[in-house]
Amino acid sequence: MNSFAIEKQLPSNPIESNKVLHICSQCTRTFKDINNFREHLFQEHGELGVNVRQCHLCSYATLLKSKYDCHIVRKRKTSAAI
Repeated sequence: MNSFAIEKQLPSNPIESNKVLHICSQCTRTFKDINNFREHLFQEHGELGVNVRQCHLCSYATLLKSKYDCHIVRKRKTSAAI
């Protein structure tokens, strides 16, 4: 089963009533943000996304550009300190 297919409407709070809740079919964790949901599937369950960002200095990989950018900055600082 494709984990991206399971979605449920959030109840009660009228401000968030039109937001979709993404539910992982493998561990039942829930996510309001699709990017966090996809990152979870990649990191925890090994499901590959279309935009995997792989560090050229180590084995780190992520789907989120912001996490990749932070990782690269930390790696550069570490490399410069050595």
